[in-house]
Amino acid sequence: MRTVRWIPLFVLMALPLAADETAQHPWAKFKVGSWVKTKTTTTLLVAGNTQESVTEMKQTLTELTDTEATIQTDTTVAGNTFTSTMKIPLKSEAKTAEVKDAPKPETGEEEITVAGKQMKTRWMKTATEANGMKTRCQMWTSDEVPGAAVKSVTHSEGAVTTDSVMEVVEFEAKK
Repeated sequence: MRTVRWIPLFVLMALPLAADETAQHPWAKFKVGSWVKTKTTTTLLVAGNTQESVTEMKQTLTELTDTEATIQTDTTVAGNTFTSTMKIPLKSEAKTAEVKDAPKPETGEEEITVAGKQMKTRWMKTATEANGMKTRCQMWTSDEVPGAAVKSVTHSEGAVTTDSVMEVVEFEAKK
C-alpha cells in the first residue's frame, strides 16, 4: 500500500462550505471505522465520440489524532481496485487568498436524498473559464456523512465536453 498526500477536488471544495473558521473538519467528528462510498459517472464527448466511465470510491477513516485524519481510499475503475492512504491535517495554517474581481460562488441549503435518506445539505455553485474551457460545478455537503461531500455535478465545455456526477451511495457514520 502506498501513501498519497493529495486531496481529491471534492474534499477541497467541501471545506469552504463550513460556516466559519472554527467549524470542525469533515472527518474530525467521526470515529475510526466510519466510511463513505461514492459513485462517479463521467461522460466525455470528443470529436463526436462519447465515452462513459464509472468510478467507485470507498473512503475509510483508519486513524484519527488531534492533528490529522488518515483515510484509506479504495478506488475501483473498469473492474480494477487501487488502494491508497492519505493523511489530512485537521487544521490548516493557510490563509484564504482574495482574488480581485473573482465571482463569488452561489451558496444555499437544500434537502436531497443521500444513499436513500432525506438529508439537509449545504450547496455551492461555481463557474470558471480558463484556457478555452468553461466549467460549472455544484457541490452538496452534509455534516451527517463522513468527509461531508455527498454530491457534485460538473459540466465542462471547450475542445472537449465533460459531464460528471458524483453521489454518495452508502456510508457508515460512527460517532
